[in-house]
Amino acid sequence: MSEIPDLGEGRSVRLRHWQQDDLKPYRNWLRPHQEWHQWDGPYFPIISEQAADDHVARLAQIVERQDGVAWALTEGTPDRSLPVALAVVAEAATDALIGTVSWHWESR
Repeated sequence: MSEIPDLGEGRSVRLRHWQQDDLKPYRNWLRPHQEWHQWDGPYFPIISEQAADDHVARLAQIVERQDGVAWALTEGTPDRSLPVALAVVAEAATDALIGTVSWHWESR
């Protein structure tokens, strides 16, 4: 297995592809009690525990299948209720997930 290069790096953060170790903290981040939901604006609704489990399970399959690269989580028009998380924002010093980079459709 060849190493996948980072997408970019700054002094304190780097953008990189998903790894299996990111899935548990990402799943916790999706939980309804997380403070970021209060400040999210109209972008992503608070989802159910089951929807979050399903989303992370699908991401896990893609991470495994594509050797850590999750270029897209949906085919066709994405479900706007969940982000299409294309990359991880990781703390440069620890490589820990601290956020994601995502996109969603506005219109065709």
